[in-house]
Amino acid sequence: KKPRGQAKCSVLKIRVTAHLMDNSSVELSALVDTGAEVNLVNPRLIASSLLLPSDRPVRLGVANSHLLPGGSKKVHMDLSFTGKDLDSGKDIKVTLPCSAYDGEISCDMILSYGWMASNNILINPRRHGLMLQEANSLVWVPGMVITKSKSAHVLQGVPIFTLPLETELAGPSPLPADGLACKLGTPPVSYTHLTLPTNRIV
Repeated sequence: KKPRGQAKCSVLKIRVTAHLMDNSSVELSALVDTGAEVNLVNPRLIASSLLLPSDRPVRLGVANSHLLPGGSKKVHMDLSFTGKDLDSGKDIKVTLPCSAYDGEISCDMILSYGWMASNNILINPRRHGLMLQEANSLVWVPGMVITKSKSAHVLQGVPIFTLPLETELAGPSPLPADGLACKLGTPPVSYTHLTLPTNRIV
């Protein structure tokens, strides 16, 4: 069986439940970003006691050479996705371990390409959702439907990237001419980027 429908949205957000280390949980809308190098979570949505200093802090920069606050703390959680078993059609929940840096982002959370790859998550832009594997089952998790009036805000994005800690941001932008940014912890010889909404959806 295949999931029905075709995507009409320009961004993919998934409803997830974050189960935190203090046994609390919080509902989040996670932006799926294949250009992201690290997971990010909005620190305003997580108790400060759960945001622990990271043993590998990162600096988050934007295309205008300013720093995005965050990158020094991490939170560990289990993320639950609710979807349908493609064989039986039954509702099923898939729970995966996840860590995320704090970041002053305009959405709740960003899920990175590397994290999705390490958890064997397949992205289906045409069907607007994710395919996860649970035991021997394939689980379809649909994306959130965003109305046209709200999606107009999401389409406004700026490149966000991570820099080595010793990188100085004074002077001209560190971005190369094509607008892509340097990968975490490496000299600017290979590039990636992360696109982030500039307006929060309410």
